[in-house]
Amino acid sequence: MSSPVLETLDLVKNTLLLLQEEELLCTFSNRMKEPVLKKHEIPPSIVKVPLSPQIEIPIPPVQKEKILSPMPPIIATPLPSPETIPLPPMQIPTPPPVASPIATPIPSPPTPLPAKKSHPSLFRSILAKIAPHVAILDEIPNDTIAKQIANRWKTKNLAQPISIVSFGEMPSHKFFLSEIGTAISAYFAPSRVIDAEKIEMAKQWESFLKTQDLKFILICDATLWQLHNLRKFYKEVPAKNERHLGDIPVFLLPDLSLYLKDPKLKKSLWKTLCQILPRS
Repeated sequence: MSSPVLETLDLVKNTLLLLQEEELLCTFSNRMKEPVLKKHEIPPSIVKVPLSPQIEIPIPPVQKEKILSPMPPIIATPLPSPETIPLPPMQIPTPPPVASPIATPIPSPPTPLPAKKSHPSLFRSILAKIAPHVAILDEIPNDTIAKQIANRWKTKNLAQPISIVSFGEMPSHKFFLSEIGTAISAYFAPSRVIDAEKIEMAKQWESFLKTQDLKFILICDATLWQLHNLRKFYKEVPAKNERHLGDIPVFLLPDLSLYLKDPKLKKSLWKTLCQILPRS
């Protein structure tokens, strides 16, 4: 190429460069002129969309008066005390009905069999001819009396000339009676403490009181009234100040606990016995 063409091209090129630089400067200056946006601020380039208009809902006049009318004052009512609150009536449950016991039927006594007419046996008829004086009994006789008679010897062997009757006394009282019997045996006559339970149960007081060796009886007042079968033979003559069991003289001792509490009473008891006891 010729030099004029080159120069023209260089000139065009330089012109374009200048134009580009000017355009850059203009855009930079425009940007520098824009205001600085604050935080949460919408830039002016963004198009603002207008909000929708407010929609008013028509309110009826009655409801509007109720809404706008002032509220009535609230009056605080005091709570009732627990004492003034009426309690509901207590319902006591009715007890279940008691089942009445079923009465068991009492069995009726069996009907007695008709009595059979006793016909005389062959033995009876023969015995009546051979020995008409011999009686034949239909029932066996009761042997209670026979047993009492057979046991009389046991009761008679218990008796002593001076017998001290004991029945249910305390051990200390019975020991005191045995001491009295020992003293009587030493100074007067043979003596023994006799347990009255067997004689009372066998009802053998009559045979005991008829013993030949028996001369005198000592017994506590309370013991005599406990022995019902012996009490039947008790006799008293207030005018002569005499007491007997059957035909045997008896001396009634007071409560033995008195002698154990006060030993001085033993001396007076012994003096009394020395005056009334028979000597062998």
